[in-house]
Amino acid sequence: MTSYQTVLQQIANASLMDFQTTTKNLNGELQKQIADFKVTMMPRIEKELEEYRASRMKETEQMVGRIVQKASQDIFNKTISLDDHHKLMVDALEKARKEGGIRLKYDS
Repeated sequence: MTSYQTVLQQIANASLMDFQTTTKNLNGELQKQIADFKVTMMPRIEKELEEYRASRMKETEQMVGRIVQKASQDIFNKTISLDDHHKLMVDALEKARKEGGIRLKYDS
């Protein structure tokens, strides 16, 4: 091997070692960032998601309440309170469940 080839081989080996060191350092830093994300950001995101779900559920319940109230007004030709609507719905669902018409997720 000529001195030129030896120098090229040494440069290639040094570059490879530098690349391996850099890769290990980047991998370690990435793992640290992932761990930090799980500790700091993930709980906040989960909380925001739960708040969003609760908000959307409340909006949905209000919309369903308005629809039920309007439908009952059209059907019964009178307005009944939201509490009465709720009781009618719960009673109807309970009756259907007992008769085997529907299964609720908490039924076994």
